[in-house]
Amino acid sequence: MRKISVLASLCALALLLSGCAGPQKRQYAFYGAFDTVIRLTSYTSDAAAFRALCERAEAEFLRLDAIFDRFEPHEGVNGVWALNHARGEAIAAEPELIELLSLAQEWYAACGRVNVAMGAVTGIWHAARESGALPSREALEAAAAHTDFSLVEIQPAAGTVRLKDPEMSLDLGAVAKGYAAGKVARELGEENLLIDAGGNIVALGRPGDGRAAWDIGVSNPEGGTLCVVPISNGCAVTSGGSLRYFTVDGVRYHHIIDPDTLYPADLYQQVTVFCPDSALADWLSTSAFLLEYESSRALVESVGAQGIWILPDGEIRASSGIFPGE
Repeated sequence: MRKISVLASLCALALLLSGCAGPQKRQYAFYGAFDTVIRLTSYTSDAAAFRALCERAEAEFLRLDAIFDRFEPHEGVNGVWALNHARGEAIAAEPELIELLSLAQEWYAACGRVNVAMGAVTGIWHAARESGALPSREALEAAAAHTDFSLVEIQPAAGTVRLKDPEMSLDLGAVAKGYAAGKVARELGEENLLIDAGGNIVALGRPGDGRAAWDIGVSNPEGGTLCVVPISNGCAVTSGGSLRYFTVDGVRYHHIIDPDTLYPADLYQQVTVFCPDSALADWLSTSAFLLEYESSRALVESVGAQGIWILPDGEIRASSGIFPGE
């Protein structure tokens, strides 16, 4: 998938000495799902059980990636790629695709900034990043004519989805990784596990080293760590443009597209959201990145989440209680 988040995980990545008694910090990392490195961290004395757990997680991430991948087909999978190439016909879609599209539909009705039916537009920007050449305004406007979310027909009872506009294309990059991380976390059912899916953080329980919570470092887009936030049984996601972009005539063009201008949004350097639900956090971080500050903060806090906003000039604003002493 094509959405990049820039939230750092734990600063210390080395394993504890294998000869120590009691729970040890163990990590497992793999690449191949959602176009990012995914890391799992736990404190356990059972290395074999931890590896088996991680292999289950890897298999599930890969399965979900195949469903939400818009760039290539996967044999036997009726996911985003199959739907985008159905030319207006209904397909018997994977249950996870139906579930996430239904959520995206609800969220779009609540705040119409993240439109997963904008694939025709984001596809043009993806090609532009590959070529290094800016897309034309005419091409973007022509693509925008095929982004009407109301033409996504979801039939949960029948298990089908149809794009009524044959020229429409879905792009679930703004929500799929968070959804996948949350689903994997629920299925694993652990009480001592940190999942870092390329910056989409799910912190289950507390680490087994005596701390009350996992210490999550929020990266500064200018470099280094902005702050460390303790999280237990919660999630964190950052949206920003400091990793996935291309430059033309000294101007950076990142991957988060404003649905009004059809160009990369320029309200913030990055927005980080802390929320109990991983899929919701993913959607919130992108929505918040696309809204003026007062509306952005109101949306985040309306669902009991918290946020950190870094404005273009470097000013930092945050929900109360994020920084010590506040």
